[in-house]
Amino acid sequence: MGVQGPHVANHKQTLRGGLIMTETNIHNFQYFLKELEKNLNDMEVSIEKEFICLQNLNLLHNVMEKMCQNWLNQLEHQK
Repeated sequence: MGVQGPHVANHKQTLRGGLIMTETNIHNFQYFLKELEKNLNDMEVSIEKEFICLQNLNLLHNVMEKMCQNWLNQLEHQK
């Protein structure tokens, strides 16, 4: 059974390490962890896409730089 959205009801309580953990709290924490995992995975995908875009921009910059340098060289030879 997968983790569903957070619950509001307060049912059984368990004492663990001085903290009272309810089934609801445990379920909500599991839900939070699943959402955190999903968000981190989404961020990883976004970062990978951004990295690819930055690589492409760097490549385009280098191409434009070479083109400008070639044009300058051509102009100097025409003088």
